[in-house]
Amino acid sequence: MTPWVGTNRLAGLSTLAVGLLGMAVVDYLGVAGPADPVYFVALVLAYVAVEAIPLQLPRGDVLYFGVGVATASLLIVHPANAVFAMILGLGLAATSSGSPVPARLWGKDLGRRLVALLLAATVHSQLVDSIAPGSSQLSALTPALLGGVTYAVLDLTWFSLSGSRALGETRLQSAFALFRMLGGLYLGQISVALAVAIVRPGLGSLGVVVLLTLMLLMQHSFGLLLKVRLSYTMTVTALAQLPELQDGGSRGHADRVAMLAVAVARRMGMRGSALERISLAALLHDIGNLGVEGSVGDDASSVALRGARLLESVSILADLAPVLAMQDGEAVRGAKEGDVLAANIVARCSAFADRLGAEYSESRARDALVAMSCDDPDDLVAAALDAVVESGALPGAWR
Repeated sequence: MTPWVGTNRLAGLSTLAVGLLGMAVVDYLGVAGPADPVYFVALVLAYVAVEAIPLQLPRGDVLYFGVGVATASLLIVHPANAVFAMILGLGLAATSSGSPVPARLWGKDLGRRLVALLLAATVHSQLVDSIAPGSSQLSALTPALLGGVTYAVLDLTWFSLSGSRALGETRLQSAFALFRMLGGLYLGQISVALAVAIVRPGLGSLGVVVLLTLMLLMQHSFGLLLKVRLSYTMTVTALAQLPELQDGGSRGHADRVAMLAVAVARRMGMRGSALERISLAALLHDIGNLGVEGSVGDDASSVALRGARLLESVSILADLAPVLAMQDGEAVRGAKEGDVLAANIVARCSAFADRLGAEYSESRARDALVAMSCDDPDDLVAAALDAVVESGALPGAWR
């Protein structure tokens, strides 16, 4: 058993005790009316299920997702009971199975979600009080919608501030990338939560349970999609290491080129799928060396063309072939808009990494930039590469 699982179970028991004590105090003071036991138990169990299907993000971060359950709780129980449902659910999950993260990180994660829910409950309560009696159903749902959006924004922003970042990526860029990746899922879960309020009068507890189950299935399906993407990236990374194993002297070169190429592309304003494509092309830029005896000394253009032909024969990688084929600056058929620029970025970063080698030093980095400098003031790739190197971010990432 992982050493910290027992500690987390103790933390889970403590959380359960705090939640039960808090409920007793709130009930004694009459702050919140009694919650329907079926709805309350359904929410608690939904939080337990959420803990069992976390989202594994591409950079290795793990996000425990609960915006749908949190938004639904604001609609079917008092905000105070919604908070206690989250506390008891997360505490019960940690007690029953142990969290796969150290107790300190689990506590920070619990705090993040509790703060998000408390702020969402505040927004919801303030708006509910401002709605006139007899308003339309849309008006009645607006407080929960804005409360759910508040939860989502705070949850994602807090998570992005504490999560990992790529080389040259600011916290703001990291937050936007996370919003692009998960924003649709957050809005989908909030929409299903709003449906809870619509079906509850007719279907009662059965409708609530069905829709909570739909939320969990939605999250599970999205998690599977992320795992497929992660498996694809890991497969490409493993494939990129084969030429390095054959060479024996360039271990880690593909990873360094990919890291640098993405940082340069980001500096030039590229985002989203464009960055992912450049990363994959950079990882595979030396695949043309694979299985070719004596290929290590070949010029980069020959290696790139052999690699492009190899990728063309693999359907899931054929899209990257034009980027490899155009590293010598020659246009090829089937190229997409921006492929020439992507190929230029990969080629320039590969040349820089070759000159710098596996050991980073400021003097060698400056010498490499000087050796690769050109007189064209409009060379945006060269300017972006200079800016990334001068930013001072490379030493900690170069390995």
